[in-house]
Amino acid sequence: MRALISLILLATLTATAQLSKVGDLMSVKGTVFDAEGAVIPKVQVTVQNLDTHQTSSVSTDEIGAYAFKNLSEGKYRVTFKHYGFNTHVTELKVRKNESWSLNIILTTGIVDYISVK
Repeated sequence: MRALISLILLATLTATAQLSKVGDLMSVKGTVFDAEGAVIPKVQVTVQNLDTHQTSSVSTDEIGAYAFKNLSEGKYRVTFKHYGFNTHVTELKVRKNESWSLNIILTTGIVDYISVK
């Protein structure tokens, strides 16, 4: 099992985005992992069309998966946020009849606490 997780991590680290011609047309989907290979549920994932500035957000499910379907062609910024982890931002171009598989590894980060009195 550990070897399988290591293999998944290695594949994800070497190519975080992979273009695929199968599945949903013009979509971005994937899974979010931590550095140990565990999936991270409830990650806020936001996709923004850089041409129109339209945004859409979802949260990853219990197995760390997310999906944005029925996207129009264009350049997009995809942002991944979760408390206790560094924010990850990726830009990509969605072309007609293509879908992106974008698996991400979030690294732990420093969390600032602000006390209001």
